[in-house]
Amino acid sequence: MNNEGKFTGLLFNHEFNFNGPPFGGTTDEYMQLFKPYFEFEIFETAINSILPRKGREVFLLLRKKVITI
Repeated sequence: MNNEGKFTGLLFNHEFNFNGPPFGGTTDEYMQLFKPYFEFEIFETAINSILPRKGREVFLLLRKKVITI
C-alpha cells in the first residue's frame, strides 16, 4: 500500500438552495469528512477564483495519514 498519497481540490465553500450539481458544502463539513484520513497541508480560501466564485471556493492539499497497526 502506498502511504504517500495526496489529494488536492477546489471545492465550493457555499451551500446551494437546490440539489446539484454543482454541489456545495462548508469548510466544517469538509474538515469532518477528510480529517480521519488526511493531514491538512493547505486548506484555505482560493485566491485565484473567477469573480462570480470569489470568496466561495476553498483550495485544499491533503496528505494521506499513515496508519500503522
